[in-house]
Amino acid sequence: MFFDSLVSIFRTKIFKQAVSMQRNIPAQLVIFILSFLSISSAEGQTQFQVQIDSAYALLSNGQLEKARDIFQNIIDSDKHHVRALGGLSEFYFKTQDWGKTKEYAEKVLEIEPTNPVANYCRGIAYRETGKYKGPLLRDFDLNKSLGNLRFVTENNPNFRDCFYQLALTEYTKKHDKRTLELIHEQLERKPGLTDVQVDLYRYYRAFLRHGDQDEILVWLAQHKWEQAAFFIGEFERRKKNYALALVCFDSLLETRTQIPVQPLLLAKAKVYYAQNEPRKGEILVNQAFAQIETTLDAKLLFSEFKYIFTPEELAQFEQLSGAPAYRHFFQAFWRKRNPTPAAAENQRMTEHFRRFLVAEESYEYDGLRSWHNNPDKLNQLHFPAAYFLNEEFNDKGLIYIRHGEPRERVFTLGENVPTNESWRYKAADGKTNLFFHFFSAPDNNWRLGPIIENKRMLDDLAHWDPLYYRLSGSSPLERLGYQNELADKLDTSVSEGFSSDRYSFRKTMQGLTAPFSVATFRGDRNEVRFDIYVAVNIMPFNFVTTDDKPLTVETGFALFDSTWQVLDSTLVRRNIFEDTLHIGDKSIAVLQYSHKLAAQNVFAAFHVKPDSGDFLGGAVFNVTLPDYTQPVFTMSDIVLAYRIQQRPGSSHSAHGDLHVIPNATHTFQTDSPVQVYFEIYNLQRNDNDETNYAVEYNLTLVKKQASLASRFIGLFQKNRKESITIRNSRQGQREFSQESIGLDIKNMAKGLYQLQISITDKSTGLSTTRETDLVIE
Repeated sequence: MFFDSLVSIFRTKIFKQAVSMQRNIPAQLVIFILSFLSISSAEGQTQFQVQIDSAYALLSNGQLEKARDIFQNIIDSDKHHVRALGGLSEFYFKTQDWGKTKEYAEKVLEIEPTNPVANYCRGIAYRETGKYKGPLLRDFDLNKSLGNLRFVTENNPNFRDCFYQLALTEYTKKHDKRTLELIHEQLERKPGLTDVQVDLYRYYRAFLRHGDQDEILVWLAQHKWEQAAFFIGEFERRKKNYALALVCFDSLLETRTQIPVQPLLLAKAKVYYAQNEPRKGEILVNQAFAQIETTLDAKLLFSEFKYIFTPEELAQFEQLSGAPAYRHFFQAFWRKRNPTPAAAENQRMTEHFRRFLVAEESYEYDGLRSWHNNPDKLNQLHFPAAYFLNEEFNDKGLIYIRHGEPRERVFTLGENVPTNESWRYKAADGKTNLFFHFFSAPDNNWRLGPIIENKRMLDDLAHWDPLYYRLSGSSPLERLGYQNELADKLDTSVSEGFSSDRYSFRKTMQGLTAPFSVATFRGDRNEVRFDIYVAVNIMPFNFVTTDDKPLTVETGFALFDSTWQVLDSTLVRRNIFEDTLHIGDKSIAVLQYSHKLAAQNVFAAFHVKPDSGDFLGGAVFNVTLPDYTQPVFTMSDIVLAYRIQQRPGSSHSAHGDLHVIPNATHTFQTDSPVQVYFEIYNLQRNDNDETNYAVEYNLTLVKKQASLASRFIGLFQKNRKESITIRNSRQGQREFSQESIGLDIKNMAKGLYQLQISITDKSTGLSTTRETDLVIE
């Protein structure tokens, strides 16, 4: 025990000072004691070697709490055990408890001042605590950080990412040039640090934002790094000197040996999008996807598009590996966002780059987001993970990139009113609203807040929601409840707003109603025939179609598999006078698409864009195609049609020798019958080598038409029928049958109906049923 105590004392600075002061202590005794202490210390450090190795293994595998417990048990036995103290420092480093990180790192440094782990952890901890402090305390902490990290770079230059960490501290001290030089030095030593390579571009962008505009080009030109040459082009692009920018990018594309191609292609694309040449821009973006070869390539693309990731996409991306997986991910990422997937241009991509360029010009902010400049000091807003990926835009910019121009902006000005701006959007369901209230801190640091306390602001927002009005006139007792209600509403907006994105149509664009229906049939060679039927009312165009002056429309249909890989895409321009039907007071064009493919889950899309007027209609939807290849008794989907007639020869709307003109609206007038078509598969022959089956049709009212006019008319139409049942028996020679019928509805009540068709195979007793809805007007 005596020697253990002596070891403990000798390890303190106080004892070292005492030894130096007591010059009458015999030198031989001092040497003897120090020699003993050295042996004792070595024994102490090796005594727990197995436990230490186990704890560090747990630490590297993410089992942090177990590792901490082992380190703490060792410290309880030997409070000066360097590796255990270092292990606790690393534990708190990983959990970002910067105070504890510093505490244990400093204990290591008292014993072993040259320890690289302790210097590294302490340096980062002081940076992370210092950057949120006031100027004097900030400089104090940041200087400590520089001291520790410089020591590591000078004495252990290959230790982890020490030059990169030193660069981050220099950046916090606003030394942009030194930051870039240190990151380049880090990558020269360890070029495989992918995340550091990605971050290098971010710090170059920061240099363009904050550097002296007269010195930026000079400094960039002085360095031979390819990234510096690239950012000469970026400097010109941001200055709208597009011709010079393209010269820089094209030159690097021809000569590059180190810089990946993705940043160059995307930078060129931004030039073309800025000049309203979206087709050229999209070609370059798709080339960037097609040329993904490494994880670095993929992460550089991720850094550009992360601002619109959903939580599910973020989780999916983090699990990807291999170039093909990354390529497919980004291709699908944009296909599923495209409102018109069969068109030549991905309009959502065009809109994204337009928004990004606006945000780049108006909403950039890469400073600190501290508690002091946060309007949500109680953390009432809960942001999805993708929100925290941002380091270059303020909250306005993030919302703008995701959702575009708000439906309405509200500013409130006045004495004692905080600088504010509120945005309102229609939610994706078209019924509810999304509200975002931004409050400004210096340097364009607009941040979202969960409550509004200023009465002037509440009065200006009263037309948005009754809650603002109630909060404006509330008593102190009522106010807390209303504020909590408002915080909940805004939290919902934040959750949805940062988990979704949307395409914004031009203000001049008018939505074109294009009702559609789908049907599946057994195709040839074990395939499924998948049909899409679209109805377009051409009356809004105020256009009479004639043989010599037809209405021309662009029609596009596209199919994708479950991972959004293209199965088929068709884009045609057609004169639709040939397909026009006159139904009541409407002129309706019937458009059809048919494709044969294997049974699977697919995403389907279509759009209709007439040449006449600024109209666009379409839809994107999911369909599961049934498997008709099994030899089981079944039937196809039901097609409701305007007309079914005999027509020999082939046609895109033909089923054998029947020509079917579908009614995609599923809405019928009482003066015309409901035409029905379907197919039956795998009927069994009886002992007479014949098929024998029964078909039953049941048309049943589900909901009566509820308009005031219909109620008035209903007084005189009490005898209107609300159901029809028709039963037929059939015989044949084939296992396959085409069925059609016209249902007379002239005496039916108006409203929503369900049509159920049941088939029974009398040879086997098996039955199958299909249902569909229709409306009788």
